[in-house]
Amino acid sequence: MDSVSMPHNSNGSNGQMFEMETFKGGAINRAYAEKRMRNEPVVEITQVKGTSDTHPLLSPDDEWADFEIMDKRVGSRPPTYSKPSGSYVRDAYLRGLTLAEKGLTNPYKFGLIGSSDSHVGGPSDSEELFFSKIGLLDGTAELRGMDECMAGGCDRVDDTSDSGGALWKNWQIAASGYAAVWARENTREEIFDAFKRKETYSTTGPRIAVRFFGGWDFDIQDSLNPNFVSEAYEKGVTMGSDLMNSGDKTPEFILWAQRDIKVHHCKELKLSKDG
Repeated sequence: MDSVSMPHNSNGSNGQMFEMETFKGGAINRAYAEKRMRNEPVVEITQVKGTSDTHPLLSPDDEWADFEIMDKRVGSRPPTYSKPSGSYVRDAYLRGLTLAEKGLTNPYKFGLIGSSDSHVGGPSDSEELFFSKIGLLDGTAELRGMDECMAGGCDRVDDTSDSGGALWKNWQIAASGYAAVWARENTREEIFDAFKRKETYSTTGPRIAVRFFGGWDFDIQDSLNPNFVSEAYEKGVTMGSDLMNSGDKTPEFILWAQRDIKVHHCKELKLSKDG
């Protein structure tokens, strides 16, 4: 049986999701890396319980590194801090490149998806329409400003029930992400194949459409071609693929993006003097 496993909520893994050794403490070798990439071609980068993109301690120069951070271990009682190193996607990419430099196959060369993880029968996919993860704990603006215990989620700070223990602050919960997949057809088989080849990406809120191609023979006219997608597949590779080295040539990239055609709320965009 062919299957796909999608690492989930790595921000709360206490560094165990993307380690520099195997789970049992052994050295990562080529066989391990190839097996992991075969089973885990994509990773969840965002969901209701925060983003797994990066952390301020890992990206101190990124002013958005603290956006939607859940800093607790998943399921810990009492709530315990989750070690950032080895828990976030950007750090995992760097670790994979480091292992590849040592002559090992990169076990962290994965594509990305987003998820909901809401427990209310449907996704809360935009901040404007956010209707909670757990209903009674974070279903209103007032509850979003409290922690779980203050919202009635636990009887005491050291509560060990499934619903309590203040695993996170309610204001750390965010509108969930989307898993965007480029598939030939809207069928289970084609969507599954797209996951396997990592032709996926994640977004939150607006349902933006993005295509990304890399190749050695692209030029500006390709981006203006009305049939550029089919041409790009023939002349290059898409997101998630390997672009094989071609001597001293410099790679060219084509990026195509389309806004959410269902956006109902528009805000004035103001640019600073420097753009």
